Parts: sequence; structure tokens; C-alpha cells
Amino acid sequence: MVALNSTYDPLLVFISIGVAILSSFVALATIPRIHCGSNTQWDSWWAIAFGMSMGTGIWSMHFIGMMAFHLPIPVYYDITLTIISLLLAIVVCSIAVFPLREEGIITPAKIVYRGSMVGCGVAGMHYVGMAAMRMNASMHYSPAIVLLSIGIAVLAASAALFIANYLRDTAIFSQIKLKVFAAIVMGLAVSSMHYTAMSGMQFIPQESLQDFSGYIDPYFLASAVVVVALLIQGGTLIAALLDEASFAAKASEQLANQRSALDQALFSILAVALEYRPLNDILDQILNTLFDIDWLSFEKKGAIFVADSSTRTLEMVTHKNLAPSVLKACNKVDFGTCLCGQAAQSQEVIHKSSVDHDHAIQPEGMSPHGHYCVPIMDKDIVLGVINLYVKHGHETSQLELQFLESVSNAVAGIIKRKHMEEKLERMSYEDALTGLPNRRKFSETISHALNVAKRSKGKVAVMMLDLDRFKPVNDIFGHDVGDILL
Repeated sequence: MVALNSTYDPLLVFISIGVAILSSFVALATIPRIHCGSNTQWDSWWAIAFGMSMGTGIWSMHFIGMMAFHLPIPVYYDITLTIISLLLAIVVCSIAVFPLREEGIITPAKIVYRGSMVGCGVAGMHYVGMAAMRMNASMHYSPAIVLLSIGIAVLAASAALFIANYLRDTAIFSQIKLKVFAAIVMGLAVSSMHYTAMSGMQFIPQESLQDFSGYIDPYFLASAVVVVALLIQGGTLIAALLDEASFAAKASEQLANQRSALDQALFSILAVALEYRPLNDILDQILNTLFDIDWLSFEKKGAIFVADSSTRTLEMVTHKNLAPSVLKACNKVDFGTCLCGQAAQSQEVIHKSSVDHDHAIQPEGMSPHGHYCVPIMDKDIVLGVINLYVKHGHETSQLELQFLESVSNAVAGIIKRKHMEEKLERMSYEDALTGLPNRRKFSETISHALNVAKRSKGKVAVMMLDLDRFKPVNDIFGHDVGDILL
């Protein structure tokens, strides 16, 4: 028998493509909530929301396209198969985006795998929906067109997942031009799959007529599909906007709390610097202050080194929770050796998320970890290095770097002040020319020795060396020779 002639309603075709584009845009707007929602426990629900948005969008486009398809005989739809086709579209779209909840890069291989699954699912949705048609005609498929439509569906799904993966860290209405363009491409691709599949179908009238009055009227179905599609897309977009606002508010509050904690820590460090205590004690207290900041991902392990510019070495002056093997191996470190030495030589902050080849000193039994090695600088002079352990796989943040730079500047001021105090103390007790103890130091030393001798009933001996005719040495040979003689 001769196949029935079919026509399309241009307005409904246009509406079906518009629904596909709209649902694609809403899905792209929802994607970031899967990756960075206000509550990670809701990631799975956002994946389902994406599946409902994209799945119902594809399904709506399919059925509006079917309403646009006119045959010269009445067409009805089986409610059970219609619902199955909808659920199939929702399920495959939801499952496909679950990997986007993960941190890191989603590999192209995984995108193609998931795209193939979604493409086959969308094609399955289409042909299950076609099987729901009830009419006095039999459907015949072109195998080549069926395969072509499945191929288009796989390519469209893979492209959609690739775009979604690229946009998963964006705000809803950021990069709006790119999202609109991507939604148009995705909507046209989905529509192409549908109308390509329809082009490969023939409807042959049946001789025996059946009564389909108990099935769904197509015009009622078309109206219901449009209403449901708009409600789901609108509801999903509104929910995504509310969640994004909640996430932004919580992030802002968290950032304010973090900055407050950092400011308090810096205040504590500066307060310790004003105390008249040995440098080692002050640096030890600074380490404790750093490790008391809970939100920082420090492992409460680390050390502070003080530099000796004459020998270009770092000496560990304080430490926390380091293994004996680490203390032995890292007590003194040359500039350029291991991470601390590299930080001193490069005069730049070094961040490592794991133990790699740059970590030259690796004692046996060392557990996986990362590092912040922060040089302590006075202009171009290295005063020391702060070494902090971080968790394995740690990712640096701008706030952490700014805080560590502030800590480094504060510690640099402390070390400079302590060096100045030591220099002043030496100047008060030593002869500026020879570096030997001066009269004040001699008086204090002899007084202390006499007191000890008195308590212990001992004796004190004093040896005096007298230099005669020293002035002629300076007069004849010069002061440089006189200094050497002294």
C-alpha cells in the first residue's frame, strides 16, 4: 500500500526548537550548582534537577515536534509509553552529569562515554515516544536513518557535556553570550536528531480500523507538554538563582570570618614581637599562632629557619611536631637545597601540593604531604624561611598567600629588631675596634667572679698583659698594622 503523506506545522516546529533551546540554556545555568552548590549534600539533587530540566526539555521538544507532524488520519498516544519515554530522558540526563560533581578535570574519554550513553538514551526516548503513537497505520523505519539519528544524538550529547564541563564553575548569568550561543547549538542539535529520525519513517494505512478513543488526545497532550515544560524550566532556573544567592552569601560570610581570624593572628604575632623575649621563644609562639587558625589547611607541623648570609645557610631555630629524622636532616640547609633552600635562593614563596623531585631531603618513612616555604625578606636580604606542612593535594589560595606574606613581613621585622638588639648589646660590652670585651664587660665579669668565689670560698686570678711602646707602632707603621697587632 502507498504510504501516507505527512506535513509539518511551521509554527509548532519553531516552538519545538525554541523549547529545546530554552531547556538547553536552563540546563547550562543549572550545571554550576552541581559543582559548587551551597550544600554539597545537595549535589545529587541538583544533578537530578539538571536531568529533569534537560530531560523534560528534550522530551517536550520531541512531543511538540510530534504535534507539528500531521497525518491525514487521527493520531493518539498511549499514556504508559509516553511516561516511560519521559522518565528515560530524565534518568539518562541525570546520570550523565554526576561526574561533574567531582573536583578536577573530566577527561574527554569520560565525556564521550557519558555522551554516548545520553545519546543512546535520547534516541531511545524518541523511539519509545514514537511507539506510543496509536493510529490506523503501521510505522516502518529506515535502518540507515535510525543509525544516523543515533549518531547525531551521541554527538549532540557529547558536545552538551563538553560545554557543561567547561561552564561548571561559572555563575548563572555570567558568560551569557557564550551560554546563549551554546544553548542555540545544543537546541538545534537535539531538534536535528528528532527531525532526522522522523524523515526516515513511513506510515502505511491498515485495512482493519481500530478504535483509539480511549487514548490521549494529541492537542490536550501538546498543551500539557508546553505548560509542564515551562513550569519545570522556570522552577529550575529560580531554584538555581536562589541557591547561587545562598552560596554567595555563605561564601561572603565565610571569607569575612577567615579574614577576621587572620587579622587576629597577625595582631597576636605583632603583640608577641613587642615582648622582651629570646628570638627562639618568639618564633615558637608564632608557629603556635599559625597552627591555631582552624580553617587553614596546615598540618600543625613546620619550622622557622634563620639565615646566615655569610655562609648562605639556613639554621632551624624552632619547630613543631617534626620527626627526629627530619630534625637531623634539616637542622642546617644550604641555599638552593631542598624546598627551604630554594625559597631562600629564589626569594619567592614555594608551594608544593605533594612530595616531588624538588623535595631533595626525604628521610625514610616520610608520609605524603605538601609545603609552603615562605622566604623572610628585608628588601633583597634573606633573613630566614618559614616552612609549613599542608595536606597532600592541597590547592593554594590568594587569601593564604596574602596572609603568609603578611606573616613573613612581621617576622622579618622581629628578626631585624632582635639582630639590632644583639648588635647594641655587643656594642655596649665590646670594644668597637677589636671586638674584645670592654671595661664595662670586664667590671661585670670580675664582679660576678668575685661573688661566685665568695659564695664558694674560692679564689679568683687575674692575668694582665701590658703593651709598652704601642703608640710608636701606630706612628711608624700606621693604624692598620696597629689593629692587626691588637
